[in-house]
Amino acid sequence: METGDVLWADFKSNISVSLASLLVVVSLIILHPKAHGAIGALSEKVRQVQTDSFLHTFKTLVLTVFLAGTWPVVLFLLWWRLIAAAPDNDFSQALSSGLLALVPVVFMLSFLRHFSMPHGLAQDHLRMRQEPLSYLRRLLGWYLVLVIPITLIVQITQAQQTDEQWYNSAGRLFFIAHLILLALLQLLLLRPTGPLIGPYLKQGWGGWLERLQYIWYPLSFILPVGPA
Repeated sequence: METGDVLWADFKSNISVSLASLLVVVSLIILHPKAHGAIGALSEKVRQVQTDSFLHTFKTLVLTVFLAGTWPVVLFLLWWRLIAAAPDNDFSQALSSGLLALVPVVFMLSFLRHFSMPHGLAQDHLRMRQEPLSYLRRLLGWYLVLVIPITLIVQITQAQQTDEQWYNSAGRLFFIAHLILLALLQLLLLRPTGPLIGPYLKQGWGGWLERLQYIWYPLSFILPVGPA
């Protein structure tokens, strides 16, 4: 409640900065459908030999980065205003630290989801099959929903200075949950018979990746679960 009051007070005392930040956020959200439409139009061009060009792929990459960067920009703006508005409030500073930690996580996962969207960069420009891309997109969707609150809570408990026992109890429990969640994600993504890895292992039959699958696949699960 104190953090909310501080943010509201900062909004009223720095109205020009707050409105500019709000304008940036609204503009990014409004431009999302146009970016999706532009990606679709570029995909149509690369599917035709007469209009295909590497420039279309580069433009699609830029648009994909834009789509992936929208929510990280929102998180960054919240961090910026929170750290300026409440420099002496322990919880507010811990929350701002958690928001900043989320920026690279959300950007990376959002980029992979937009990278694998239908008729996006991966499917139409890099000629990847739609089935593994849809599988990747579904897994990243639920992983993103779960990992955001977990990462935020771990960072808040670690950054707060009021009571170290928060990090030594709840913080560690959520950190363990994060490692187990990562292990499950890798177990599903890297399954040798799954839709993502399976087709490529069949194409490279006899290769080292296929020969060593009984080593790297268990390790993908054991490495996160071990520390947990």
